[in-house]
Amino acid sequence: MKYVYYESGSGEIKIITPAKEENSEYPYIEVEDIDADHIHSGKETPAMYYVKPMSRMYPVGKIVRKDKATLNWTSINDWLYLVPKEEPPLIEFKITQDISLKTITISLGKQARILWVSRDFFKKTHFPITACFSADPHNLAWVKIFETRELLDDIKFKYTGSDDIRFYSHRFFDCYYHEQLT
Repeated sequence: MKYVYYESGSGEIKIITPAKEENSEYPYIEVEDIDADHIHSGKETPAMYYVKPMSRMYPVGKIVRKDKATLNWTSINDWLYLVPKEEPPLIEFKITQDISLKTITISLGKQARILWVSRDFFKKTHFPITACFSADPHNLAWVKIFETRELLDDIKFKYTGSDDIRFYSHRFFDCYYHEQLT
């Protein structure tokens, strides 16, 4: 069992805990572990969900995924998202860095492309990719800004300089992956 504490007006998730909080300023709902583990474990950000209470008298309700077209970033991690090098089970957004050819290829998974088009590119006109030395977002190597339509096809370009780079972008999808080929 998990306790999900939330802002009563907006439904914004404040904390998810396996133990009931004493004297919390926020209302809560009780949910099964399986309904909250993806958020509680850090696999997904709480900013992508809200609480929909079902009763004013009892702590029942559900966690609901926000529509990405109307998603408001509430965390710097959604605005400045470090693309992980660990391969997720399903890849929606992939950056392939071929070190021997010094090329970068950006691609969307099949389902992500469909969602990208059906949601009118999440109402965004441009999509930024920032390369940084190591994982420090302040140690900027270069920035590329693409029109959102360009992501419907694979984007491939050459880069120069260090191969020890990490990528940051806005977080529109759940599963990002930075693959390095040598």
